Amino acid sequence: DEGASSFNMNKFWEHSISTGACTRIIASHCGYTAPEEFFISGLLHDVGKIIFRQHMEQEYEECCRISVSKKIPIRVAEEEVFGVGHADVGAHLMEKWKLARGFVNSIRHHHNPGLGGDEQKIASVVHMGDIISRCLGLGSGGDPYVPAIADTAWESLALTEEKLPVLLKECHEEAKKARIYLNFLES
Repeated sequence: DEGASSFNMNKFWEHSISTGACTRIIASHCGYTAPEEFFISGLLHDVGKIIFRQHMEQEYEECCRISVSKKIPIRVAEEEVFGVGHADVGAHLMEKWKLARGFVNSIRHHHNPGLGGDEQKIASVVHMGDIISRCLGLGSGGDPYVPAIADTAWESLALTEEKLPVLLKECHEEAKKARIYLNFLES
């Protein structure tokens, strides 16, 4: 149940894989020559949630309860409980792994791509992939909310509302194909 106040790992991985698929499609529409690389950014955009859950499971369940009871995004509840959100925690892990700055910042700024500086366009692709995955109801990021697409994302990606139906259709088809990866998690 999307509105439940607990974190569902299967739904989380479905959302992550779907976001990877959507991110790849969006990158392709935006003219990136290697859109496959964006799949990984989309897949790992919420990796900070795994860190919270692995190391502070009870506190993270509290974040889920706060999110539902106050009707706020889980990232806001994380800030209340931990003083930091999953995007910063995930980006910190990516820095520890010595991944490229664009990759790190696409994770750090996927909720607010306008803060992405030189990587604003890359962060916008992941931002939009996350939102489209949520919009299509593909898994769960831990809360039932679908945020609006940031104006900076629309602008930096030069996408128009007229292109949205085609983009949604392609994202949904790609996400259905990517669901095969869920079989690895379930076996």
